[in-house]
Amino acid sequence: PFSNSSSIDMTQPGAFATAASLCKCKKQQPQAALYLPQNSARKLVQVIPMSECSYKSIKKLRGRLTKRFVHDVYQKKFRQASFLGVLTPQRSLLQMEDELVMWDHKSSLEELFYQFALRQFGALSLAKLSYPIRVADVIARGALVSDSDATVETNRSMADQAAACLVEHSAMLKEYFSIEIEPKGGHAELTGLPVLLPKYTPQPTGLSLFLLRLATEINWEHEQSCFDGICKELSFFYAQVPDDLHKAQTLVRHTLFPASTCMWNSSKTSNFVALTTLNSLYRVFERC
Repeated sequence: PFSNSSSIDMTQPGAFATAASLCKCKKQQPQAALYLPQNSARKLVQVIPMSECSYKSIKKLRGRLTKRFVHDVYQKKFRQASFLGVLTPQRSLLQMEDELVMWDHKSSLEELFYQFALRQFGALSLAKLSYPIRVADVIARGALVSDSDATVETNRSMADQAAACLVEHSAMLKEYFSIEIEPKGGHAELTGLPVLLPKYTPQPTGLSLFLLRLATEINWEHEQSCFDGICKELSFFYAQVPDDLHKAQTLVRHTLFPASTCMWNSSKTSNFVALTTLNSLYRVFERC
C-alpha cells in the first residue's frame, strides 16, 4: 500500500497520483500528466510532459529512443484496436480492423514504462509508502524463493550488500527517479516509489527482484549507462501483470491497454502476430 502524508489505499482508483518531488531538472508539476477517461479510453487529454534536463546523457537516450521507433502498419492500426482479452500474463488478443492479432503486452509495456521513466527524468511524482519496507529483508526473502540451494546466511549477506549499495546511491535515485531509500537504525528502508502512470501500482511480487537488480545490474560508474539501466529496471518492474488471469484482464483492459494506445511507440514489429482474419473465421463458421 502507498500513501502520501495522509495515507492512501493503493487498491482504490486514482491513489497512485501523488505530489511531485522537487528536482532541479523539473520545469512543471506533472500531477495530472495523463488522464484516461472511463468512458473514452482512446481520448488522451494531456500527454506526459517531457521534463527539461541539460544532461547530454539524457538527451542522447531520448534521441536514440525517437530514432528507433518503428512506424509500421501495426503501429497505426494499434491506435484504433479493440481489446478482446488476456490470453496469458504475457499476451493478449486484439482486433485490428479485420484481423485478430496476438499482442505481446509484456514487451510493449516494458517499452512503455521505459519511455515514461526517461521522458519524466528528474520530474517523476513520488508515491510515499504507508509504512517503510526494509530493503535487505525483501531481497533476502525473494532470494530464498528463487534459489532454494542457497543458505540463509549467504542470502542475508548478499541482501545486506545490495541494500548498502542502494543507500550509497540513494540521493541520486530519489532526485532523478523518485525512488526513496533511507538509512534508518542501521537498516536501509524503502519509503517511496515513482508514479510512472497515474492510477497504476506495480505488482508487489516484483519488488524483491527489482531492488536486487537495481543494486547489482546498474553501471554506477558511467552516467548514461546508469540512467539507461535504472529506466530499464523500472520498466521491468512496472510492466509485470498478475499471474491470475482475471486480475490481469482487468488491469490490462482498463488501464494498461488504454495507456498504450495513447502513448506507446514501438521499436519492435514482433510485438504483434497476426492470427487470422474475421473473413476467414466467418467462412469456417459457414462450413460448420
